[in-house]
Amino acid sequence: MSKWKKHWEQYQCLRNQHNDNSWSSIIENLADPSRDAVYKEKKLELHRLNKQFKQPSEKELQFLKKFSNDIIAYENAFNNTGSGVHDDVYALAIYLAFFPLMTDQPALKPGESVKGYAFRGTRNSEYTLRPSIQRLPQGVDEVPTGLKQKRAKQLAAMMKGVEDHLISHGLKSTPQICMAIAQHYGTPSPLIDLTRSIWVALFFATDRSEAGHVGVVDAILLSVLGELETLFKVCTGSLIIVDSLNVPRINNQKGFFVEMPSPSLNSLMVNQNFRFYQKENLYFECPHIGITRNFIYPESDDYKNIKPVDLDDEAKIPPFPDYKELTVDSYITYGNEYLNVISKKNSQNFNLPHLNKERARLVKIAAILHVELQSLVEKNAIKLRASEHSLTRFKCALSTIYLHLTDMKDAPNFVQLDPMVVFKGYSHSSEILKKITLIAKTIIWK
Repeated sequence: MSKWKKHWEQYQCLRNQHNDNSWSSIIENLADPSRDAVYKEKKLELHRLNKQFKQPSEKELQFLKKFSNDIIAYENAFNNTGSGVHDDVYALAIYLAFFPLMTDQPALKPGESVKGYAFRGTRNSEYTLRPSIQRLPQGVDEVPTGLKQKRAKQLAAMMKGVEDHLISHGLKSTPQICMAIAQHYGTPSPLIDLTRSIWVALFFATDRSEAGHVGVVDAILLSVLGELETLFKVCTGSLIIVDSLNVPRINNQKGFFVEMPSPSLNSLMVNQNFRFYQKENLYFECPHIGITRNFIYPESDDYKNIKPVDLDDEAKIPPFPDYKELTVDSYITYGNEYLNVISKKNSQNFNLPHLNKERARLVKIAAILHVELQSLVEKNAIKLRASEHSLTRFKCALSTIYLHLTDMKDAPNFVQLDPMVVFKGYSHSSEILKKITLIAKTIIWK
C-alpha cells in the first residue's frame, strides 16, 4: 500500500471516530504541519483538562506526530525538486488538506468544496482539454467529415431519448439539459463536464488510470467563466453553462457542464493545476468524505438505461459545432473590453491621445504573445503548465498595462512601458520566463 494512502486512511479514521467537535479539532491541530510543537502541546493540555472530551491514546499521539513530521518533510522535498508532480494521488490529497490550495483560499478540510472554483480530473496530463465531440482520431489534425456526421447523429439520437425520458417523468426538458445528460452518460458532445468538488476530481483523475502516466486536476476560477461569458462573447459568441440538473448521479458528482464558443477557450479556463504520478492499482476513494465508486456511480439509476431514438428527419440533426478560432484580434477586443470594465469600476478615464496610443501598442503586443504561446503549446514546441498560458496570465498582463496607464495619466513626463515588464507574471519558473522573454523579444522586433 502507498505510504500516503495509509497515512490518509489512518488520519481520516481518527477524524471520524466521533462527531465531537473537540475531538476533530484536537486531531486537526496535532496533525497540522503549520503549527509548532509549543502550540500543539498547549492545545493538548487544554483538551486533557476537560474529562468529558475523548482523549487520544499514546499510539494515536505518536501517529499524529509522525504524520505531521512526514508532511513537513514531504513539502520541503516537493518544493526543492521543482517538478510540480506529487508522489501519488494520496500525497496530493494530503497536500491539499494541509496547505492553502490557492493564495485566496485556506487549507481544505477533507470533503469540503472550494468556494469560487470548479475542477476537472484527467488521468493523463497529455490529454488536451477538448470537448468529446471534437476529439481527434490518432494521426489526424481535424475530425474527418464522416466522423463529424456520425457523432452529430449519435448526439441527436441520444438527446431525443433523454427528452422522451424527461417528458415521460414530468421533468423539465431543454436542448441544453438533454445534451448535458447525454454527455454525462457517454455520448460525445460539445460540452465539457466539471465538478465543484476537488475530491470528486481526484476520483476521476485516477479512475481507469495507467501506472506511469501523470494525472492532473485542473482548477478553474468560476469568475473566469463569468468573464468569458460577458467579455469574450464580443469576439467569439456566447458561452453556455448547464447547471442545476435533477439527476442523482450528476448531483452526487457535484457536476455541471460548459459549452465553449471556441475550443481555444477550454485551456484558457484553467487557473491552476495539480499533477501526480499514477501508480498501479491506486485509485482515490474515501468513504469518510463520501467519495466511493458506488456513490459516484450509484447502482439505482434510471438514466443509464436511456436508449437513443433514431431520427427519421435528417433536418432534426443539429450541425456539427462550428467553432471560431481565437485570433490576435479576438484577444485585442477582449483586452480592450477588460480594460474598459476595470477603468469604469475604478472611475478612471484614459481617453487621451497619448494614453490611447500606448494602450493600443501594449494590448496588441500582449495579444500577439498570448496567441503565439497557445500555438507553441498546441504544437508541443514549448512545455507550459495550463496555468502558465491561461486567461488569468493574460489578465495579469492587462493589469500591468492598466497600472502603467494609471501612473502616466497625470505624470508630468510620459514614459513608454517596456513591453517585457508586461510578461513577467506568466510564470514563476525562471527557465520558462527566459523562453517567454525570447518569444516576446521576437514579437517586439517584428
